[in-house]
Amino acid sequence: MRKKTIFTLFMGFIIIFLIGAVYFWGYPYYQGWRIEKQSQKFLEEYTRPYKEDIYGGATPEETWNMFLDALRKEDMDLAAKYFEVKEQEKGLEWLNWVKDNNELNNMVNDLTVSPLHEVVTSDERIEYTVSGLDKIAKAYVIFLKNTFTNIWKISSL
Repeated sequence: MRKKTIFTLFMGFIIIFLIGAVYFWGYPYYQGWRIEKQSQKFLEEYTRPYKEDIYGGATPEETWNMFLDALRKEDMDLAAKYFEVKEQEKGLEWLNWVKDNNELNNMVNDLTVSPLHEVVTSDERIEYTVSGLDKIAKAYVIFLKNTFTNIWKISSL
């Protein structure tokens, strides 16, 4: 009986030790795996709007012309879609404010007096000025390339 009790205690100790070892060494691996999965999910959710974005042109000038066409048609929803994804909501608010304050025609006229004048260029960012007839800059426009879809978006106007 004593041998059986000692054997049972010994086996219980071994089982508890093995469970503890699995927890001690396995749990950090599980946590790392779980964090990796959560990170992948977050990244996928964050980048989805950029991957699904279809509004814009192959060049900044093409995006600019599409934007101006939408403004001329007074389609503020469409015009706002030419802003980069994270700026579309604020862009729509601003465009609606311009329209509601009867400044849309003035803005379109100011933005179409002269072509875009390139100021700074890189592979994924191009900055332009728009000048009036008096050669004074009326607007400063920054375009960013959506690297998921290779279309150019208005980042700042």
